[in-house]
Amino acid sequence: MTLLNTRFFKATAFATIFCLFATFAKAQNALNFDGSNDYVSVPNNSYLNTSAITIETWVYWTPNAATDIQFLCSKGNNGTLEIHTGGGAGANGLRFMPTAGVILDVANALPTNTWTHVAFVYDPINIHYAACYINGVEKYYMVTSTPMANNTSEFDLGRRNDGSYYFRGQEDEFALWDYARSQADIQADMLKGIDFNSLWGSNNSSLRAYYKFNQGTAGTSNPYSTFLSDYGTYDYVLLGHFNPAGTLNNFALSGTSSNWVAGGFPAITVSPSTYTYNGGAQGPASSVTTNTGTGTSYTFSYAGTAYDGSTYSASATAPTKAGNYTVTATVAANGNYTSASSAATAFTIGKALLNITANNQSINYGTTVSSLTGAGSYTTTGFKNSDNSSVIGGSVTYTTTYTATTAASTTGITITPVITGLTASNYSFSPVSGAVTVIALPPSITPSGATTFCNNSSVTLSTTVQKSTVQFNGSAQYANLAPLAVTTNTMTMEAWVYANGTQNAYTGLIFARGGTTGATGLIFGADNTKIGYCWYSVGGTYGWTGGPTYPLNTWFHVAVVIEPTQATIYLNGVPTVNKVAN
Repeated sequence: MTLLNTRFFKATAFATIFCLFATFAKAQNALNFDGSNDYVSVPNNSYLNTSAITIETWVYWTPNAATDIQFLCSKGNNGTLEIHTGGGAGANGLRFMPTAGVILDVANALPTNTWTHVAFVYDPINIHYAACYINGVEKYYMVTSTPMANNTSEFDLGRRNDGSYYFRGQEDEFALWDYARSQADIQADMLKGIDFNSLWGSNNSSLRAYYKFNQGTAGTSNPYSTFLSDYGTYDYVLLGHFNPAGTLNNFALSGTSSNWVAGGFPAITVSPSTYTYNGGAQGPASSVTTNTGTGTSYTFSYAGTAYDGSTYSASATAPTKAGNYTVTATVAANGNYTSASSAATAFTIGKALLNITANNQSINYGTTVSSLTGAGSYTTTGFKNSDNSSVIGGSVTYTTTYTATTAASTTGITITPVITGLTASNYSFSPVSGAVTVIALPPSITPSGATTFCNNSSVTLSTTVQKSTVQFNGSAQYANLAPLAVTTNTMTMEAWVYANGTQNAYTGLIFARGGTTGATGLIFGADNTKIGYCWYSVGGTYGWTGGPTYPLNTWFHVAVVIEPTQATIYLNGVPTVNKVAN
């Protein structure tokens, strides 16, 4: 890969600069120092002169001995911005000298042959404090008020300025800030890298230098990748170019030593899928997470807000409710790679769909529209897990294609729920129409002339159309009449009936039951298809359920005539006789 000499690169367009950021970020390399003469030099410039400072970097140290003195960085030879191993800090120790006369020795801070995040902070003016953080944990601090003493020397990575104490190992993600960062700030960025875009704004000058070490192609020949690009926002925002860039000195730039190598700081990317509420926990997991390292052991932290307004605090358990969330994935250290975290990635659990289906209705011809819609009801399908109608708020109204003049037996008439009044935090709604059946009304038969049917005299019948009937829902509706105080075994019971489908066995038409002492009335029979009757029947002694078969979905007339020696059931005037004493 050939990279521009960014020391002399002048930005000509915002889009060009931003493209370079995206390109560099993908490489995820580190730089290997051979401990002999490799170093990176950064020209002196005013952006490295500060009154407070934070220096942080990832380090993979491979010394010949744990007591070796090796410099991670320095500016001049008078103890300015120096971080080195060994010396007064002892084996595996780190010494930080932000300015001449200030020494912070941290024992057992830097293990060998493993990636370690190192951060030093110093602010002698505001907080009078110097501290060391190893992998985000404070290891040592001291109180001090000695001001920073800046100089004009170049800033070196991998050696002391006088050309001694060369570093042996790898460095990655080196950042220099002009204030003392908090432990929380350090922890927030150390596992995912510095979010460059989040620094735009009033504090964008705080990051004075940021070397991501993503040049070159890891482990191959890189004769033209001799510069270390800086991503510090201060110089980019104010000057429109990247400065200062570092120059690689004495690097072989080939092979796995003294060259660009695979970084120990993997880039973690979470690619959310589409999620819909199902009553269980869900969200991005390892199946949609990638990283540029070799680690495969992930943990996840989920947070966000559900549509019901509740806050989902950071948790390792994925959320269940529909809402807007973020997830941060962290991969454990593996081989040559350190632990790292992704940026907080947004994802949504969408609402599940409930079908709101209007229940079918059968109405008499001439029924008003308001009576039809006022009697509307619906059935809900699509609930998840153990949810039920209790999760739904609001109410449904109805529209219909029926009019009061719609003819009986007209097909395609519908009633449709209006769902705009419904609410549910985990569900959306879809209306489904039900069917409306318009039923022809039975005639009213009025005799004129002689009124006795059994004396062979003529009778004239006239018919008119009834304007109303009673409709029952088949589950809990009934009409309750006052007791008739019947004391005879001679009686006629009759009715016009419209059966919307096969009825339950022993469903009463005209029926009375006196506790366990007996039942009397006209009923649907035991086999669901026939008309029967009971007459003061205890345990069915005087009942009959095997009468005539009734038609479905049409009006029919039924009557039972009780006499002392027999009972006769008439279906549309056709008799069926049961010879039994009553």
